[in-house]
Amino acid sequence: MKKFHILCAAMGCSLGLAANAQDLEEIFVTAPLHGDGDSLAIPVNHLSGDELQDKLASTLGATLQQEPGVTFASFGGGVGQPIIRGQGAPRVLVLQNSLAVSDAANTSGDHANGIEPILAHDIEVLRGPATLLFGGGAIGGVVNVIDNSIASAVPESLEGAIETRMDSNAHTRSTTARVSAGVNNTAIYLSGFNRNSDDIRLPGTADIDGDGPIGVLENSAAKASGGTLGISRVFDQGYIGVSFNKLANNYGIPPGAHAHEESPDEEEVFVRIDLEQTRNELRGEFRFDEGFFNRARLWLADTAYQHTEFEGAESGTVFESSTQDVRFDLSHSDDAHRKGVVGMQWQKNDFSALGAEAFLPATQSKAAGVFAIESISGDIGTVEFGGRVSWDQHTSATQVKKSFTSTSVSSSLLLPIAEAQAFSVAIAYAQRAPSREELFSNGVHVATGSYELGDENLGTESSTNLDLGFEIEADGYFVNLSAFYNRMRDFVNIVKTGEVFNTVSEQFELGCTAVHEADCLAVRQWTASQANFYGAEIELTYTLSDAWSIKIFGDTVRAAFANGDDVPRIPASRLGVASMWQRGPWDAELSWIEVFKQARVGVNEAPVDGYTQLSAHLNYTTELESGELQWFVRGQNLLDEDIRLATSLLRNTAPEPGVNIETGIRFYF
Repeated sequence: MKKFHILCAAMGCSLGLAANAQDLEEIFVTAPLHGDGDSLAIPVNHLSGDELQDKLASTLGATLQQEPGVTFASFGGGVGQPIIRGQGAPRVLVLQNSLAVSDAANTSGDHANGIEPILAHDIEVLRGPATLLFGGGAIGGVVNVIDNSIASAVPESLEGAIETRMDSNAHTRSTTARVSAGVNNTAIYLSGFNRNSDDIRLPGTADIDGDGPIGVLENSAAKASGGTLGISRVFDQGYIGVSFNKLANNYGIPPGAHAHEESPDEEEVFVRIDLEQTRNELRGEFRFDEGFFNRARLWLADTAYQHTEFEGAESGTVFESSTQDVRFDLSHSDDAHRKGVVGMQWQKNDFSALGAEAFLPATQSKAAGVFAIESISGDIGTVEFGGRVSWDQHTSATQVKKSFTSTSVSSSLLLPIAEAQAFSVAIAYAQRAPSREELFSNGVHVATGSYELGDENLGTESSTNLDLGFEIEADGYFVNLSAFYNRMRDFVNIVKTGEVFNTVSEQFELGCTAVHEADCLAVRQWTASQANFYGAEIELTYTLSDAWSIKIFGDTVRAAFANGDDVPRIPASRLGVASMWQRGPWDAELSWIEVFKQARVGVNEAPVDGYTQLSAHLNYTTELESGELQWFVRGQNLLDEDIRLATSLLRNTAPEPGVNIETGIRFYF
């Protein structure tokens, strides 16, 4: 892999390399835009290798939770959707190998992402002009999970890894393996995993009021398995290949999350979600010997997704999604100072939900877009600019058709102000078409305990974004400061109307007339208003010696509507310190993160208490004749704190796991 410089990494300015900024921090990047020396975009966060393995969790959001500006929204142990600077789906796009993960995660907070981080080779978080490559609606950012299943080069020998790990909290047992091999001009990739866990252990009761069982989050056990086969043909001017991926995930929904109309004295039936996904991909690249463009790339994906919500032994609502994706781009690199990419994207999705909890009609969605990004570098700095035009159409089973055209533009500037110092600024205007949920919802949404109503008259949402960054890297220390401001017009959100829906009489009422109050659900309406998001991130690293270094880091985000009310489920501010040590085959880290109380929680919501998160890991690596063997142990929530995320819909009934010790071994060959 080629090394690229990252400038203003914490803010994701996605800037090129300035002539006199050669001493700034370097990382490896592997996203599709970052190949063969003509990279335009640099990820905000990049996880791979041992760092990815040290942070690996059962969900994508939990894996990324310690990255600057990144948190997650949980719904019990089986769900962890990424949140970037206070924004989640659909404003954060989750990709697998640069194409959308076509699951039902956007539909409801209790739906898991259809992707497994344990099979990832790299995970990247992108912001700035780079997001235009994947969708103008990615106002919050893009999370790209890369598995290297379609190789662009033939391995010189058999290589791979085998790992097994277990933990003390939910008694999780997981095993994963991957292998790559080459025969003549053909590369073959094979990977698989299996994971099983029992109910999550807690320091107290799941219910914030102290009710219910002590020390356990009921119905939080989970099991998952999957695998990928990839084959590619490599030739002098590029490669072409296919991959086949299968994922199965069965996880429980904590009690209280799926409240039904049974009387209060009836025992609640546990709900489990059984998810299955099949995904086939084709990817290719061709490099030109001459002409203005030097490379062409093609991505195709066909995804079949289904999950069934089981109420005890009975099959409940079934969600199905079938998606076809196409991306094509052409890139050029005239010299060391100018490079760019132009391309197009097309997607078709057929979605349906059948059962008692189907609050959405069957919908066919189509989307297309064209995009371009250009980067120009000179003696005074680097400027990058780009644009995208997208067309979206949603057609419901009731033959309601809604079409939207959205335009997004972005520009950024990097100014080296001294040796190994740089200032950066990025300005963007982005539009997002409303989703099918925001347009067509009409029914009881059990996961949120409400009756949801869409608005077919919603228009495009727009955001004007400003990012500022400052970075210094000198002998022995590194400083990265960033700040952002997002002004959102027609920000689509859901609010309570003041009415309730009587599930017995099936009528809307100003006050509940049912015998049991639990038979009435709040009515919530998708609507549009103005909102502002702003915040900052900081990272300071100081090297004490060849073996020791320390890091101070933190982030904060504030979000409010135009009338002054707080946007709900915004992450709490965080401030942390970590000590890293490495000597010979040993490396270790001790991390202390203080998460502050979140008092800005929205209308009719209770403040969320802060907590202290203490974690550590220790690795020992030894070289063997046949490869490299690594033993690892890590501890999470070592203070056994009662952790309730401000971003979680279930924070009052489903806290995060208590103290957990995980250990395992992995072998690289």
